[in-house]
Amino acid sequence: MLFSASDNDIDLLAPYKEIGVVYGLINPKDTVQHVRIQRAFLGEGNALTMAQVPDSTYYGDVLDVQLIRIKNGTVLGSIPLTRFIAADKAEGVFPSSPNVLYKTNGETIFRDSDYKTSGKNNQTGYEFSATTPIVDSMRVQRPAVNSAATIGWASQFPLYC
Repeated sequence: MLFSASDNDIDLLAPYKEIGVVYGLINPKDTVQHVRIQRAFLGEGNALTMAQVPDSTYYGDVLDVQLIRIKNGTVLGSIPLTRFIAADKAEGVFPSSPNVLYKTNGETIFRDSDYKTSGKNNQTGYEFSATTPIVDSMRVQRPAVNSAATIGWASQFPLYC
C-alpha cells in the first residue's frame, strides 16, 4: 500500500529579525536636518493595531546614529544625529505621539556630496544604513510651462505618514 499526505498550512510569520527603516530628506538650505528611524515589525493579529504601538515602530534611546559625508567614494566627515521628541504629528497609521526623530545641530550640508545615515543599536549590535545623493534644483519638462493643462495634486485616496 502507498500512503500520501500533504500539509496545506503556510506559516507567514518568520522568526524575529531586526530591520531598521530610515526616512529623510537632506536639504543643504536647511540649518537642521531631520531623519526618522523606525523598525519594521510583523506579528500575529491586526497590523494596523500593532502600528499604533510606539514600541512596535520606534527604537528606544539605544541608537548611535550619524550622517556621513561621502564625495567620490571618499568619506570626508560625519555629523552625529541627536534623538529628540518632536511635536505630535498628524493622526495616521503610525502613532502621532511620541514623534521620535533624529537631527543634526546646524552643521553644513554640501551639495556636491552623498550622505549616508548610519546607525547602530547599542543593545543588540544591529547596524543599518541608507545613502542618498543631494538632489539639485529640478526643472519640470512636461507639462510645458505654457500648457493650458493643470496638475491636480489632490488625491481621492488619503495619505498616511
